[in-house]
Amino acid sequence: MSTNLHQTHHIHVILCVVIVSIIIIGINRIPIQRQFLSICTIHANSSNTTTYPLTSRYAYYVCAQVWNETSEHMTEWIEHQIFRLGFRNICMISVEQPLNKTLVTRYHLATITKMARAQEWKYCLECFTDPPMQPQDILMIQDIDEFLNVQRSDAVSALYDSYDMFHFTDLRYGYVYEKDEQLKGKSLLATNVYRRQNTDLGEYMHPKFEQLFVGCNDTCYTTNGKEMIKVGAIQELGTHYHTANNRSSGKRVYVDMKHARLNHYSMRTRENSLSTGAKWNKNQYKTDLTKYNNFFKVVYDPTVIYSKKLLS
Repeated sequence: MSTNLHQTHHIHVILCVVIVSIIIIGINRIPIQRQFLSICTIHANSSNTTTYPLTSRYAYYVCAQVWNETSEHMTEWIEHQIFRLGFRNICMISVEQPLNKTLVTRYHLATITKMARAQEWKYCLECFTDPPMQPQDILMIQDIDEFLNVQRSDAVSALYDSYDMFHFTDLRYGYVYEKDEQLKGKSLLATNVYRRQNTDLGEYMHPKFEQLFVGCNDTCYTTNGKEMIKVGAIQELGTHYHTANNRSSGKRVYVDMKHARLNHYSMRTRENSLSTGAKWNKNQYKTDLTKYNNFFKVVYDPTVIYSKKLLS
């Protein structure tokens, strides 16, 4: 009897090692190949069984549009998606000219080139072919000046079964340098580490402080955020909010900011803020932001560089 138990244990351990090897090979490939749902069961003895889920239920995809953007900034954004958050499926919609070939090759990016400057997120649905998106996968629309700051790995996975859309509030960060040249060669995330206050993070804003920026109005306080949506639930993609189809529950959840939020670097430097204002016909808005830059430099928050990988 003892011999049979020993043989059973030995067989299960071998099966586990084989499956793990397959998954590790898949994880190290970029872009990541869809993983098969597998369970590894190890029998330590005849009455004690432990089950380990080895693969994800779904994959994360992220899509952004860029126009005349620096390779340096795109590199930091892309590497944050891949190495920090665990996104391996990235589409870059490039306006007017093809994306830098070095970036495409190095990071195995999916890319589409178009001429119109307007944000047309329908291209995100055409961009991913290797691997193609599946109904259970999650797609996020994001801007190149936004970095997802994940402080709990299960910020999405814990909510996955109950919702179709996952909304992340954004917090704007102030700039440190006046000129773009001063930021060159430095990490944006490690440099602009001061942001505005937010009561949802337990931060108190004294009335006298608010009075200092009484003229800022919506420019200082409005946040739009960005959203993830299950692919099978997509009716229409939007810049800030998506529309779910009638085949889904259509339920949206606002993710707890303590668990995950968007760091919004709409002002990398003062020069950058004004130049992007002219670029996107937002001169007054960007001028107001720079005027009230100190409003966005109250809280020291470098947590984005410690963001966690999203579980699935």
